[in-house]
Amino acid sequence: METKPSVYQFNISYLSDYQLYWLNYELSTRCSKTELEVIRREHNLCKLIIHKSMLSLNDIQLILKENQIVFELTNERNI
Repeated sequence: METKPSVYQFNISYLSDYQLYWLNYELSTRCSKTELEVIRREHNLCKLIIHKSMLSLNDIQLILKENQIVFELTNERNI
């Protein structure tokens, strides 16, 4: 069974540069084609978009939790 890449969108209440560095590192080491996009908004709010991910939603949520990132899933779709 072939898995299709997915796009995940999360709302993040705060994302430091340090957290972003490690998040990017962990995602890219587990799935090299994964792309990360961060849209910063006012009052430290961010939208985190993970493109071309072959990782499961559970894997991504675990990585976010390991990096102490508080998140809310807003959208998930297959490419």
